[in-house]
Amino acid sequence: MLRRIMYLSFHPDPEGIARWEAAARETAQRIPSVTAWNISKLEPRGDEWQYIVEGVFTDVPALQAYLAHPYHSGTLHQYFVPGSPVHVGKRADIFHYEPLRVVAQDRHLKQHHHANYTFHVEPAAQGALEERLVEAASTAHGLKNWSYGRTTQEPGKTAWTHVLEYESAAPVTLSLPSAPSSVSAQYPMAESLIGKL
Repeated sequence: MLRRIMYLSFHPDPEGIARWEAAARETAQRIPSVTAWNISKLEPRGDEWQYIVEGVFTDVPALQAYLAHPYHSGTLHQYFVPGSPVHVGKRADIFHYEPLRVVAQDRHLKQHHHANYTFHVEPAAQGALEERLVEAASTAHGLKNWSYGRTTQEPGKTAWTHVLEYESAAPVTLSLPSAPSSVSAQYPMAESLIGKL
């Protein structure tokens, strides 16, 4: 399984953003190689990110089929192309990861909170970080579904080396790693618009 994570921000154009969101909601129905698709609005945090989009693919060829599909290149991508008639996207940070561990206890949460944490860790500290992520997720009360993994982007393509995602019925406080060797950023999702992880 391969996951594609997209942090997105937009220019102040509510109608344009609404058109992008409506188009993005149709992705899983339009592109057969998409196994699962989730769009979430971010809680205001004082940074520029407004949405997270998450796609799930069986493997790299399935991801490549999504990227080459006319609905992606001819419709969705156009919202981020300057000069395009539908251009409204401001910035995108995109990366991929293959989960090293997935724990699923409840795939039918009706009302849920979803959080996504990204980390940058130097290679020498990766093993220690992964142990601490598993410990934090395993011992937190209320977590229902969670996964973590290393990003698969080439060095320099994204700042993030690791991802931790989780779902819970109510907000959960995790005892996450905080060390000089790692820089973490939290992007909690305010609202799940499509499906689930």
